[in-house]
Amino acid sequence: MPTYEYVLPGLRNLLSGIDDDVDYPTTVGERKHWSRKYEFEQVWETDEIGLYSMTPIHLSKWLFNQIEVKPGDKVLETCAGVGADTVILARMEAQVVSFEPDAERYRMAQLNIKNFVPGKKSVTVIRTNCILDKSLTNKCDVVFVDAPWGGKSYKKWIRIKELFVGNWELGDIAWKLLEGRKRDLKLVYKLPPNYDYKTLLDTCLRAGSEEFGMETCYLTPPSEARPRMNGTKIPNIRWLVVKYIK
Repeated sequence: MPTYEYVLPGLRNLLSGIDDDVDYPTTVGERKHWSRKYEFEQVWETDEIGLYSMTPIHLSKWLFNQIEVKPGDKVLETCAGVGADTVILARMEAQVVSFEPDAERYRMAQLNIKNFVPGKKSVTVIRTNCILDKSLTNKCDVVFVDAPWGGKSYKKWIRIKELFVGNWELGDIAWKLLEGRKRDLKLVYKLPPNYDYKTLLDTCLRAGSEEFGMETCYLTPPSEARPRMNGTKIPNIRWLVVKYIK
């Protein structure tokens, strides 16, 4: 459960896992139109939560180019949802391991990857959210953390203080990922714009201060990456990127 600052009355009943603010399609025709928006030729398998949590394709491409994901990079992603970012990473020739604990979205992610990732790419979806499995994280070049934002009502809060993946707060994840690590790491957090990223950044810097050199950036999509489509605004998304250099 996220922790909020300045919570407005009556808004504590949060919807779990729905993090973006795009109206989702309800009919088959709308879903087909939605799939075209996202550059897919077939109907994309999804549910309500999956639709809200999908990053638009052009923003995913923009982000992964900004953080310089290269062919052959090993990327771990959580929470994968219905696999939108996973598909983009695989199409960029990254070797992807994605976590998704929900059984139905796990099934949808598997089907979407089968339908939209051409050829034999290195992509695996695991039905778990055990982001701190060292047998996986120690082999990764990039860890992409997409924590649930607590529902569409995240926009009602002035500031979000904490977010969690399972029982792990985002700052704690940085500490755990770096324990005993012997190689570089790019740690990427997908965040709502009202999240207190400066506190998270401070935690990430302290986590790596003794063992790593560090480079950081806080990414806001440029205006050309946030067009309006049929009057619907693309979600407000930010990314905190911390590069740990061994």
